[in-house]
Amino acid sequence: MQRRDMLTLSAGAALGPLRRANAQGTQLKRLGFLTLAPPAMLRSGPNFRPLVDELRRLGWEDGRNVVFVFPSEQVHAQGFDAAARQLVADKVDVIYCAHEIAASAAQRATKTVPIVAWVSAAVELGFAKSLARPGGNVTGLVGQSYDEQGKVMSLLREIRPGLSRVGVSVIRELRESNTWFEVTAAAGRAAGIHVVPLPPHLSPDHIAPLLEAGVRERVQVLVTGPDPWLNTNEAAWRQISDWAITNRVVTKAPILSRGHAVLAFGAWGEVWRVLAEQLDRVLRGANPAELPFIQPTQFDIVINQRLARAVGWPAPRSVLLQATEVIE
Repeated sequence: MQRRDMLTLSAGAALGPLRRANAQGTQLKRLGFLTLAPPAMLRSGPNFRPLVDELRRLGWEDGRNVVFVFPSEQVHAQGFDAAARQLVADKVDVIYCAHEIAASAAQRATKTVPIVAWVSAAVELGFAKSLARPGGNVTGLVGQSYDEQGKVMSLLREIRPGLSRVGVSVIRELRESNTWFEVTAAAGRAAGIHVVPLPPHLSPDHIAPLLEAGVRERVQVLVTGPDPWLNTNEAAWRQISDWAITNRVVTKAPILSRGHAVLAFGAWGEVWRVLAEQLDRVLRGANPAELPFIQPTQFDIVINQRLARAVGWPAPRSVLLQATEVIE
């Protein structure tokens, strides 16, 4: 992806008319990206490249028949509304949202521009009337059904015998994060596990308070939620892992952070194909109101057995046999 093909939100409005068509005069579609990830991670990160590759497979290439519109700087949780409004003003054809926080902001910013979102739930969080017929301007992928939290709790109990207290990082100001916590807590209660809320992990300044709260709450398992900043942040994960080893705490993370925690759970390869196909359909004119949300059918279980041994709770054979990947 060449630098000249990158449009930022600040420059997009001025340069947009000049980039509406390529050398052959073909109308260029404009695909806006709204996510917590820093621009550099968006353009070259391991969690963005698979989507670009899948879009290319379907015939979409940045600068040829589509323009990728990125934020000019990292968008923080409190800045999503302004970034979403700027994307709408920049006349993008579709907004891709990699998280329900972003999807909510985009939904507030427009009721007409199509939104393709990767969310943990669609109906429960108000993005769709039903998965089959969303009924609005949002469609996409339900990355992990809330029903899967029961499976996660089952795996954690096998890894950590006697498990009774799980700490979950929560952004209390956000409806989506609270809903996710409530369902996780319900899954915990069904398994006889007490789930407690912990501070969020949205920046380097948040990691120490999160870990301090984990000690204070005497958690035996630390669960981190989806956050592009944390997904591939090696320094932050080293800090979390060192703490986990010292305190003998099992860590659980989304699949995007696979390898960094004792347990990572979720869909991976199938996600990028589905998201690209949803974007392809909308870019070609499909109506999001009638385009069903897709739920992955294949989930990955990644066990970092090396870290599991270091924290003192190696995964048993019953878990290893279920794993799609084991890191020794």
